[in-house]
Amino acid sequence: MISGCGMLSGGDGVPSRFRGTTALTMSFIKGLPPDEVYSPLEGELMPFQAAIEMHNQGAHDIEGGFLVFAVDEPFLRITGWDRESEVTPIGASGERIRFSLQGRSDIDPFGQNDLITVNLLPLSIGEQRVQHRSSIVATVCYPYRTELSRDVCIDTDIYGIRPTEKTCEAQDVSVSGGQGAPVEVTLIEVKMLPGENYVSPQFIIHVKNSGGGQVIDPDAVSDACSSLPLTFDNVDVIDIDEVSFSRFSSRRGQIECFPETIKLRNGQGNTRCQLRPGLMDAENIINYRTPLYIELSYGYYHTLSKEIVIRNILAE
Repeated sequence: MISGCGMLSGGDGVPSRFRGTTALTMSFIKGLPPDEVYSPLEGELMPFQAAIEMHNQGAHDIEGGFLVFAVDEPFLRITGWDRESEVTPIGASGERIRFSLQGRSDIDPFGQNDLITVNLLPLSIGEQRVQHRSSIVATVCYPYRTELSRDVCIDTDIYGIRPTEKTCEAQDVSVSGGQGAPVEVTLIEVKMLPGENYVSPQFIIHVKNSGGGQVIDPDAVSDACSSLPLTFDNVDVIDIDEVSFSRFSSRRGQIECFPETIKLRNGQGNTRCQLRPGLMDAENIINYRTPLYIELSYGYYHTLSKEIVIRNILAE
């Protein structure tokens, strides 16, 4: 559940780490790779390096993430990494390693960062060429999640027939500012569906991909950073891990969500979660406010590229 100390919270009591729409950021270190390298002469080796800084600025830890470096064969070649890690070849010109990064917390409000360096060799571009433009591409794929807790009103007196004054009325909850993750909940539509002597709260949960990358099925994280193609069923998929309020929980089967997974369209999607009929007595429970907790999981990936020029020193 979401918790945190007050000094890190905003006016609504939400801890600062559960704000924003950024999780992992990455950037090439200036000069690594350089803008220009030289095509080697016969028998020469002219190694250089490319370095990526990664920073988990989100609210959750990354476990089991993948980083792929891909180069422009046959003009560049990867020769090694700066760390002891299992390296997996990806296609003809890429290599992959695993990584983990801690997110922001009450102890560390900034999140963990890491610098990863790859050793590269330029290969001959031929005697007739003056130069060749080549790309170095870094891709990250990682599992992530979004958590949200907001107060909602459970209105058991839908038609206002009780003589007592209502403590609250069911209203939609608009959410802004993100939840410290690239997928954010933006709106919760709150409805109370009446039945015979019971009420069934319903929540339509709207989500949006605001992180600038691609949402993928959490089970397809490894495939996204491999030579395997992603299918329509693998992309824009979000799992609903938990929706709960009071003593009711989707994990325990008391709340049902339709669809059970969210499929984004143009970066947005929704699901309708409802308490099963007959579980909440409308006659003996007065209106009350309670936190609604939502937990979503998904995979995420994005790509960064840098173009360099391989020059023929003999042509200058």
